[in-house]
Amino acid sequence: MESKLKMKAYGKFHWLVMAMMVWCYSGRSVAAQSRETDMQQNWLNRFLLADQAVREAKAPLGEQAALSGTVPFSFVYDGRPSADFLAGWEKTIGQEIRGEGKVRCDITWLDPETNLEMVCELTSFNEFPAVEWVLRFTNRGSADSPILEKILPLDLQADLQAGCEPVFHYGHGGPGRMDDFLPLDQKLGEKESITYPTEKTVSQVYLPYFNLELSGSGICGGIGWTGQWAVDVRRENGRLHMGMGQQLTHLKLHPGESIRTPRMLLVFWDGPDRMRGHNLFRRLLLAHYVPRLDGQVVTIPIASQTWPTPAEYATSDKTEIETIAKCSGRGVEVHWRDAGWFEGGWPNGAGNWIHDQALYPNGLKPVSDAAHQAGMKFLLWLEPQRANEASRIAREYPQWLLTQQEAGWPGWPGNYLFNLGITEARQWMTDLLSLRFTEYGVDIFRQDHNFNPVMFWRAHDAEDRQGIAEIRHVEGLYAMWDELRRRHPRLIIDNANWRCTGPDLEVMSRSSGSFTRSEFEGCGGNPLANQAATAGLSFFVPLHGNGLYDLSPYALRSVCTTGTNCGFRWQEPVAEQMIAEIKLLRPLCLGDFYPLSAIDVSEESWCAWQFHRPDLGEGVAVIFRRPKTPETSFTVQLKALDASASYDVDFRETYNIRETRQMTGQQLSQIMATLENQPASLLVHYQIRKK
Repeated sequence: MESKLKMKAYGKFHWLVMAMMVWCYSGRSVAAQSRETDMQQNWLNRFLLADQAVREAKAPLGEQAALSGTVPFSFVYDGRPSADFLAGWEKTIGQEIRGEGKVRCDITWLDPETNLEMVCELTSFNEFPAVEWVLRFTNRGSADSPILEKILPLDLQADLQAGCEPVFHYGHGGPGRMDDFLPLDQKLGEKESITYPTEKTVSQVYLPYFNLELSGSGICGGIGWTGQWAVDVRRENGRLHMGMGQQLTHLKLHPGESIRTPRMLLVFWDGPDRMRGHNLFRRLLLAHYVPRLDGQVVTIPIASQTWPTPAEYATSDKTEIETIAKCSGRGVEVHWRDAGWFEGGWPNGAGNWIHDQALYPNGLKPVSDAAHQAGMKFLLWLEPQRANEASRIAREYPQWLLTQQEAGWPGWPGNYLFNLGITEARQWMTDLLSLRFTEYGVDIFRQDHNFNPVMFWRAHDAEDRQGIAEIRHVEGLYAMWDELRRRHPRLIIDNANWRCTGPDLEVMSRSSGSFTRSEFEGCGGNPLANQAATAGLSFFVPLHGNGLYDLSPYALRSVCTTGTNCGFRWQEPVAEQMIAEIKLLRPLCLGDFYPLSAIDVSEESWCAWQFHRPDLGEGVAVIFRRPKTPETSFTVQLKALDASASYDVDFRETYNIRETRQMTGQQLSQIMATLENQPASLLVHYQIRKK
């Protein structure tokens, strides 16, 4: 019976190989596509055909490495590693579930002794050499399960050929520093390892994405877990090991109880340039993950925000309506009401999610009505996972708050974590938010999260239930967002603070990035930090933005991808030119990304990158001469151009076109930028001439 299941499974997924051969990416040879297809199929076989033949086979990951072992995940159950017993569990392969451009298949393992069930929800993609999966464990027995621990939804082992020198590409997260999202690259020599984060550091101080380069091929991947995930990569005795998952799991499951693991996504790439992997990854996210409205990707908007401080930004319904009127007709897309609109103000009013009667005697609906009449959406800030000790929630529902803090963890005195892991609490919060969105006319829900939840989760867990508070809270967050989006189908979610809820796959599939990706220097006040963040994130993340405090082209180009927020400054005369440039950049920043220089924060170096849309034959290169750069000229090598084609090329140092040329792709592929002033920037916009 087992062998029949195996053959059936292989047949079910064999069509993927053929589908991949008609894959719609330009400029790739059939041989290269086939190698990426083979890597995808080999990985699927790890799940579907976990038998001795697969264990002994050396499935290639390009020419320099080969998978070893069987299923690419692991766990410890009742003190034993899963590799020792999983083959003895009953295995069932479910039917295909076909979606738009992808296929889902559930694979179930059942322990015949304790009735612990594990389901792998495995997804493959028709037009991408990629696989995605999430594991779910359920106790189908009548008694508590033995301890389930050290769950790694990704446990990759590969044998390396002689001469293979792996490089692990990853990046800083956004804790609010100068180096937020700066790329990191580490070669993995013999007996070298990379482990992050530390136990008491929030995972989001690193990006939940990576690209493992294996000398001519590789795997670009990501984690979906808005909690404390961890990464461990090491090389020893010619073998590479990479493990990823929730940082702490050591728990029993009660009868009927289920948990899930972080989601894993891998994209396989082949070729000499690792940007192949990054751009396949970006395309996949845009095609299958990021939210859409009316069939279009929901991008970072052009927004005007109002803050509670300083005094010049003090707001009420009257001042906000005046601001909307002043921005009306200028191309501003969103009116942004940030923290401070509620009873008690910011920050001590967190947990009082009702408008301040003194500032808004008629609620916030008059403000949203004014925004809608001006053709803008209305954004409202809330922080539903936090309650101040003096708030209504703390007084009325103390049983829904996690209040303990583990010794040695940094805290935020007087603030408690609202426990979305309690079903009743999560339903109550969902109902409250939904009511406010309807009552106030909210189009965009800006959800913030300003403190580390890990210390609350860890302090709440019993010794034999470590990790469960985190799992339940994270599951509750997803359930709340999913229900809000179901009730309000046109609702847009802005995942405000990437210090604690970074841009992981689960967040990305429900929210349109973060409109303030980093809080360093007031969410966008430093152009060098903005350049590092724009480029560093763009290796993996297609949607992100930040604030703008300087109206110069240098500052705007440093921060802008598809949009930005500029406070009241949109009222100034230059705003029309700025908005026109943002709208030029917007569709191009959804294309492939190429760094054209080192990405750093040095005041003395040039910085440059390129976005390219192969489907449009159009793109843009942005080049920066920084404040202390001694050279007046810098040469960049543009990518992905058709050498024989003719392009119309605009050069812009200011917001106006400085020069227009007709150039061949060969001529355009190498540009010398000369900038006499510093800091200064040059935007090079090109579009292929239609025949």
